[in-house]
Amino acid sequence: MNLLETLALLTFILGLLSLIIDAARLTIEVMDKISQKKNDDSKKD
Repeated sequence: MNLLETLALLTFILGLLSLIIDAARLTIEVMDKISQKKNDDSKKD
């Protein structure tokens, strides 16, 4: 493998890693909002 192929592979792997991190962050954010909504609903009762 030459240098160009190695850099292309590294860029691809970093892109996938970035997508995975974004998906995890979004999931945590959604779970947090759902939790806050449940707490707000229980306070109204």
